[in-house]
Amino acid sequence: MGRIINHDLSDCSQADELARILGVFKYPGRVLGSTAEGDIVQLHPDLKKHFSYVSEHYRRIGLAHSRDIIWNDDFQIMKDFPDHQISVFFFGEKAHRARPDERWYKTTKFANSKNEFIRYCRLLGLPTPETFCYNGKREIADLDEYHYPLYLKLAVSASGQGVVKCKDSNVLAAELFKLDENAPFQLQAEVDAGAFINVQYEVIGDRLRRGVITRQILNGNEHAGNIYPTSYDPRKFTDVIAADMFRRGMKGVFAFDLAVTKGGEYLFIECNPRYNGATYPTKIAQKLGINRWAAKNFKTGRHSFADIDLGEVEYDRDRASGAIVLNWGCVDDGKLGVLLAGTPEEQHLLEERLLIILN
Repeated sequence: MGRIINHDLSDCSQADELARILGVFKYPGRVLGSTAEGDIVQLHPDLKKHFSYVSEHYRRIGLAHSRDIIWNDDFQIMKDFPDHQISVFFFGEKAHRARPDERWYKTTKFANSKNEFIRYCRLLGLPTPETFCYNGKREIADLDEYHYPLYLKLAVSASGQGVVKCKDSNVLAAELFKLDENAPFQLQAEVDAGAFINVQYEVIGDRLRRGVITRQILNGNEHAGNIYPTSYDPRKFTDVIAADMFRRGMKGVFAFDLAVTKGGEYLFIECNPRYNGATYPTKIAQKLGINRWAAKNFKTGRHSFADIDLGEVEYDRDRASGAIVLNWGCVDDGKLGVLLAGTPEEQHLLEERLLIILN
């Protein structure tokens, strides 16, 4: 029996934070490349007009996927498929109402809070940056007691939203003024990082499995892509907390973001108790046997696939090199997520050629 798949993002963060990500309700289209025959996929109806293009693109590159699409992303539809396993971006309230699982839900909700996660790491003796956690701005008295620069982070946010760098107490005061009185947040010291990495895990059946480790590409505070492989390997630390989350009831895909200091120390930043930006290219790369890739977000002046011809840039299985359209639904908004397969040198050339095509 296949899966019923709904990767709507609306449960994972505050609605006003998600609203700042242009075209976010179209992001679930990126799950298509990781699906298989027998899966049923729920997608927003606005994605339907682009489906034939991406399906034909996947056919040319040899990427099999489900064609059983329900053009409705209401989680309640899952109730119509009780014999199917579920796959969700984030197991929040909507997914829990449709397919109740109290232990999974509680673990996801707990780990999705940056404040709770930092406390969790401290309980397990795992390293984090210096971090002060607050339930509301009323708990702060003296802004001059902190070391600057620091980052103000909403306790619940995604994709780098809700994160502001504060160079001094004046900037922090201005940012705190904007917060709701009871909004939980944290103040985290800036890390002199040489890299930021993402470490994935997945619960399959009744077993916890290691996933891949990728290096993050950041645009300021926002996630802009991932690179695989990387030489970093913090799993002697991450295995500890992954196993404990599994014991608590975690299911599906989840991951941890860590900073790597220039001295080689690993520091836990946050948990992604859900699919994340690295998961989708990872799944496609594994299906096609790609062992070197970069996944990046691009802006484009072309808002229709009718105006985009990848040509020789398109992925070629014989060469194990080329571009694969990953996050395709947001092309209307001038955005496109693309996996670039090949050596670092090939990736660089592909990106140069792709930028010409997209602009």
